[in-house]
Amino acid sequence: MGTRELRESFNAVASPAAVCTSAQLKYERLGGQEWQFLYFSGSYADGTAFSIRSDGIPRNAPLEIAARKTAQTLLDQRTPK
Repeated sequence: MGTRELRESFNAVASPAAVCTSAQLKYERLGGQEWQFLYFSGSYADGTAFSIRSDGIPRNAPLEIAARKTAQTLLDQRTPK
């Protein structure tokens, strides 16, 4: 899955409240295991910038699901409780 598909998956949940303009996939070794992390940045509808990192994703896990979950986390953090 490329960065375009990651952005599309993220924006399918976040838009129109927020729009991702940059997505990255990085690998990190934690506790003797390699994890994938997704990094997203963009802006909210009011123009305020955001950046967010996904939770750790096991290798071979579906990245589109993690992208959507991260988008929902972003929206939940922005919504007043």
